[in-house]
Amino acid sequence: MGMKPAGFVFEASRESGLVIIDNSVALVETLMDERRWSDMFSCMIAKATILEEVSTGIAGSRNGSLLLMKAELQVLSPLVPIREVIFLMFCKQLAEGAWAVVDVSIDGLMRDQNSATTSTAANLKCRRLPSGCVMQDTPNGFCKEYKICSISGIHIKISSPTVLSLF
Repeated sequence: MGMKPAGFVFEASRESGLVIIDNSVALVETLMDERRWSDMFSCMIAKATILEEVSTGIAGSRNGSLLLMKAELQVLSPLVPIREVIFLMFCKQLAEGAWAVVDVSIDGLMRDQNSATTSTAANLKCRRLPSGCVMQDTPNGFCKEYKICSISGIHIKISSPTVLSLF
């Protein structure tokens, strides 16, 4: 990942809670499917695309699955632009009923100048830092999730914000 680019700030969140879903496998399937993932987090994900399925997993499961993805992250505000990130998403079964899904940005690492996914240090506005979640089935049929999300990007300062009157 390298050094933090000049002008970038670090943002992170950590949360845990119960997810009302059949089991951890159902949640893993949702996170590893770009359409279902972007639907689940529609307030944060404007668009998601799987660029390449690097590894399909072991024996028909998502265990060991590795995806190269592109996503457009959004904040529901006209003052914050949509930020595009390119990252690897990896899924690993830790034990029966326990899974981890992690991702890390590869923005700035891709070298092919002819690729539509090329991102150079000069135009890099945002990068996803190592993030992910651990999911575990619970006896009551829910799924316990521990999530850590990290992102680094250019801090946007608005010198003269426009305040819109609602009345």
